[in-house]
Amino acid sequence: MAKEIDRVNFRVRGPKGLYKALNEAAEKNERTFNSEVIYRLAQTFGEEGKSFVNIDEEVESRIKQVLTEIAARGKRQKAA
Repeated sequence: MAKEIDRVNFRVRGPKGLYKALNEAAEKNERTFNSEVIYRLAQTFGEEGKSFVNIDEEVESRIKQVLTEIAARGKRQKAA
């Protein structure tokens, strides 16, 4: 069972170039844009920041697993 995670929404305005670079990094690292931002922000907090990233990566990993399972079911249904 996934851990209960306290989350808040916040918006940040920034340069388009930074936004583009974060998007490209997220694709390269197979993360969502949000996860990439959280990962990079958490790194600035050193050891303390690792606790934020670990929880986020657990959630992201579970989402990827579920999406893979859904895609596999779809392929099986099409083949049937």
